[in-house]
Amino acid sequence: VQRFGVAIPRGSYIAAALPAFISTLDRELDIDINIVETNSIQAIRHVEDGRCHLGIIRYQTFSEPYFSDYLKEKHMKSELIWEYECLALMSASHPLARKPEIRREDLSDYLELSHGDTAIPYVDASKMHNEMTSITRKRIYLYERGNQFEILSKVPDTFIWVSPVTEDLLHKHGLVQRKCSFPDNRFRDVLIYTEQYRFSDLDRTFM
Repeated sequence: VQRFGVAIPRGSYIAAALPAFISTLDRELDIDINIVETNSIQAIRHVEDGRCHLGIIRYQTFSEPYFSDYLKEKHMKSELIWEYECLALMSASHPLARKPEIRREDLSDYLELSHGDTAIPYVDASKMHNEMTSITRKRIYLYERGNQFEILSKVPDTFIWVSPVTEDLLHKHGLVQRKCSFPDNRFRDVLIYTEQYRFSDLDRTFM
């Protein structure tokens, strides 16, 4: 049996890798694949209880101590996959779409889409100062990644903060991504697994 399980964040570059991974599977053998798109805390829980052997968590670099402590408590190892700056994703028809780089203040009058299930262990989210989400009082919370592309492409005054998106996905939905400088705009995607886990061939293919 080809058995594999991973809990992943809402990242377009990860989603783009999945078809290539699935295409490597041997169709002559049984296949049991479990791919869960969720937030970082739920990803840790999925790995902890064995529903997924691997997880990928995402956090701003300033919150790394909280996640490091939480992973130690759960007896998990971690490996850095990617560090990047978040970009503002919007319709090609958005009023700011023609600006190569925008200021945080430029977005204050526009409608922000946000994933509503992010959390940091040990920290009350309402007490965390988030430089990204303090710019607007107009916000729609989403819990499924596919919805964001439909809304962004059809409602031109919306935007969302994302990890860099692949060019084919931008073209498919008529979107653009723009740099925007603000404090603490450094994020990390990190692979996690339990201390005793040993990688399978499928795990290595996925990575």
